[in-house]
Amino acid sequence: MKKLSCFLLLCFAIHANAATSITTPSVSGHWTLAGSPYNIYNDIQVDGTQSLTIDPGVNVIFYGSYRMIVNGILQAVGTASLPVNFMVADTTGFTTDNYSAAGGWHGIQFLAYGGAVTDISTLQYCNISFTKFDSADYFTSPELHSLFIQRSLTINNCSFFNNRTNSQYSVDLFAISTNSGQTAELGTCNFYSNFSGAAVFLNFNKFGGNTFIHDCKIYQNQAQTSVFSTYWTNLLFQNNEVFQNAIFGTISGIGILTIDGNATLKGNNIHDNICQKDGAVFCEGGFVDIIGNEICNNQHTSGICGVADGGGALNLCWNSGISHANTFYNVRNNIIANNYSPFQGGGIKLMNAGATITNNQIVNNKSTGGAAIHIFDNDTSSFVIKNNLFYGNIKDTSVFTSPVIDAILYSSSLEYDHNWAQCPTAFELNLSGMGFTFSGDTTTNIVGTDPGMIAPTMTAGVASGTMTAKFGLLSTSPCVDKGDTTGIIIEPVDYAGSPRINGSLVDIGAYEYCPSCALSEIFTAVSEKQLQVFPNPAHNQLYVSVPEAKGTLVMLDISGRRVMQTNVTSTLTSFDIHSIDRGLYFIVLDDGSNSRTIQKIVVE
Repeated sequence: MKKLSCFLLLCFAIHANAATSITTPSVSGHWTLAGSPYNIYNDIQVDGTQSLTIDPGVNVIFYGSYRMIVNGILQAVGTASLPVNFMVADTTGFTTDNYSAAGGWHGIQFLAYGGAVTDISTLQYCNISFTKFDSADYFTSPELHSLFIQRSLTINNCSFFNNRTNSQYSVDLFAISTNSGQTAELGTCNFYSNFSGAAVFLNFNKFGGNTFIHDCKIYQNQAQTSVFSTYWTNLLFQNNEVFQNAIFGTISGIGILTIDGNATLKGNNIHDNICQKDGAVFCEGGFVDIIGNEICNNQHTSGICGVADGGGALNLCWNSGISHANTFYNVRNNIIANNYSPFQGGGIKLMNAGATITNNQIVNNKSTGGAAIHIFDNDTSSFVIKNNLFYGNIKDTSVFTSPVIDAILYSSSLEYDHNWAQCPTAFELNLSGMGFTFSGDTTTNIVGTDPGMIAPTMTAGVASGTMTAKFGLLSTSPCVDKGDTTGIIIEPVDYAGSPRINGSLVDIGAYEYCPSCALSEIFTAVSEKQLQVFPNPAHNQLYVSVPEAKGTLVMLDISGRRVMQTNVTSTLTSFDIHSIDRGLYFIVLDDGSNSRTIQKIVVE
């Protein structure tokens, strides 16, 4: 034991002596694990002709409100098990929202690169935490951010957490400002537990740069205006998860994602966010494609909003310096479910900007006006609403059979056809203006009570979670082959990645019916908890024991087609199966609370 203790003390002594103090402004060379931690006692800079390499596992510790400026090349490359850590030595006062930057450091700024050799700067497997800024910092040097990018740069597998600015001032935490021909890429990164007096992430590419953000998680952040804002940019925002973020601004709070410029939002999961005036995505100008996203369980809290506000999931408007002629929105193949607006547009708010809304599943959204969509237009915009599945959308003061779309239209054109809805009159229209035209063959719209989805949410509003819901189509769905491709863009694949046209025509909604896909989703939608089913194999009569005596029992064949269905009124329910084909079937119990159980049976 004595030898072990001596060995541990020796190791500690070696580690303690390995610390490297940085007291000069210029840094370069190679920072190794053997020299770690590197303790920073002043602002440091990688000059334009210099480079700095930081090895895996190195800790860079700032002893005060200092920053790292990169004019040259910085390669900080860690590993999953040995990340590079940028942090502050003393976090005392970090959470205090005052005029002091106490408890934090001043981040990394990648300024414009002008070196003679190729810029190979990168951050990989790095952690950046406990940066903090106050008003004096912002007005002294606007480039101060937790991370500032002014060049082409690739950042992968990094985490940014516990960074903050004072809530009294418009200071953004992370910022990208690139020029034409430059691309900033952030992939597989985490942004969480950050607090900003403005936007957590500002993408400000006024000079024509490109930004690619993919496979990132952005969660549990708080901001005064937006969690992510982009202006005058070309943005591809793909396969990210944005969840449990909150906007606390009572005046300036807009959307969780605020888009002002040309952008594509594709394959993202945006859920369980709370905003003050608008919903999850607020677009105020530019050409924006919103494709194949799941935008669910988002809400905004204020019912006293301006005409440009509202939209539980999407607010699509023209409200910026970008010209009206350069503003248009394409929304297709999305799941927009269980969002809430106390103002207008439970799912989508449209204002003074043209839009094509096609092949979406707009389900169980809730608001005081426009349960699914609210349109306000006093311009010359055109709207196409086609091939959408509207289900369970309600007003706060009404039932689902109320119109799902409210529209106040003046000099506008509206096409509404090939949609499925529960109400024969889908619109409440204010047509007091001149020049309005209502186009499209409205006889192609389908009115029904059940669109034949596999396992949708049960009730409207944010209280009904969507994470285990399955919105795909059963073979019996009235939406199969009832869509239309005329005059619209059809994606080659549906929301699930299956071929978009799987039959003679496109299906209504975000999904194409696919027999093997439907059955697969049925299995993933239910638990493996066993029902008591007997006899099995069965011949003429089948009995199902349901101890709680509630719910609905459904018999499905191997393609997912609904063969029989009955409400459970006692602990023992029977099916007369003498007339059905022999083969393999599934009994599914839906107990009315998003909980489902399944059992396989054989009919002989």
